[in-house]
Amino acid sequence: MSHCSKFRWNLIYFSNSYAQIFTKVQQILKARKEEFSAIDLYWDNFNPAYDARELSLFKAGKTSDPNVKKYQKLLKEANRRIFIFPVWWNDTPAIIKGFIDKVMKKQFAYNVGATGVIRHLKNIQRVEVMTTLPHPPGI
Repeated sequence: MSHCSKFRWNLIYFSNSYAQIFTKVQQILKARKEEFSAIDLYWDNFNPAYDARELSLFKAGKTSDPNVKKYQKLLKEANRRIFIFPVWWNDTPAIIKGFIDKVMKKQFAYNVGATGVIRHLKNIQRVEVMTTLPHPPGI
């Protein structure tokens, strides 16, 4: 992870069973005197699936999930996002996909205009992804 002093506030998304990675990233940010917030999707018991209520709010870009509301507030404050997750079976874990689907909603993160996508989260300057790659032997 390269140091860049322009990042005032980092938001770490953690969904990995290797806690040492999370600890190391926090240590690095603290040593650089960079502020951060952290989201641990498993600790929060984040449900990546849409239930009937959540789906009924989708078109309006709304949510009934208190975690989603909390995550959206944190997103508005951060200018760098750091995702930490494993790659399972050559793919992103479902909890990360569900996080993006439920949190990065139309009218919150973006909108669609006559000329294409209109980005709302202009505070975000950089996104970093850190992955681990465990897989069964022989694959």
